[in-house]
Amino acid sequence: VAYIRNQPAELWLMQGGVENMHMASSILSPGTVSRVRVVEGVEDAAGVLYANAGVDVGDALVFSYVFGVEPDAPFGGPWEVTTGVSRPARGEVVMDRVLAARHGLDLGDTVNILGRDLVIAGLSEDTFGIATSVTFVHKTTLAELMSVPADTVSYVLVQAEPGVEPSTLTARLRDGVPGANVMTRNAFAASDKEMIRQMGGVERLVSGILKFA
Repeated sequence: VAYIRNQPAELWLMQGGVENMHMASSILSPGTVSRVRVVEGVEDAAGVLYANAGVDVGDALVFSYVFGVEPDAPFGGPWEVTTGVSRPARGEVVMDRVLAARHGLDLGDTVNILGRDLVIAGLSEDTFGIATSVTFVHKTTLAELMSVPADTVSYVLVQAEPGVEPSTLTARLRDGVPGANVMTRNAFAASDKEMIRQMGGVERLVSGILKFA
C-alpha cells in the first residue's frame, strides 16, 4: 500500500463496486476528472490510470503496479526521486532505483512494458518490494498500451478545500459522479491490506491441504 499511503490526497474515487487496488480493476469514463473538479469543496483532483503489468528488464519479467500520470498532475506520481525526472514524458518511464540497480539499469536504458520499449528517465525511492514494484509512465502512453481513450482514468485522487470534512465531500462526490465509489485514503489502504491478508491465509490453507493430500 506504499502508493496509496504516500499520496497526499485524502479521498479516492473509483469505479462502483471496487474497494481495492491490489488484484482489482477500475475504469472510469472519460470526463470523470472534470466532473470531480466542479464538485463543491474540491480543491484539486488528479486522475491516474493503473495497470498490473510485467516490466521486462532484459533478464527477467518483474510484476509491477504501473501508474499513468499526467505531467502537470499535482499528485499521483512518485513521492521521492533520487535522480532524473519525477514526471515521465511519453515514451519514458520512472522505475525504482533498487530494481534498476539489481538488473544493471540506469538512466537512458530501456525496459519493456506491455510490448513497448520505454526509456528510463527517472529513478524513484521507496517503490520496491520483494514481490513487486511501483512504476510510473506518462498517462497517454499507458492509455495507448491499454487501448483505452486518452482521458480514461482508473482512480481520481481528490484533495478537499481547507475546512471541508471528508465525510461531507464524500457525499457530494457520490452525488456528482453517480455510481462511483469514494473512500478515504486510510480506508482504501486498510482494504488493500485486508485483501492481501486474506490471500495469504488462502494460500497457506491450500498449501496445507496439498501437503496432506
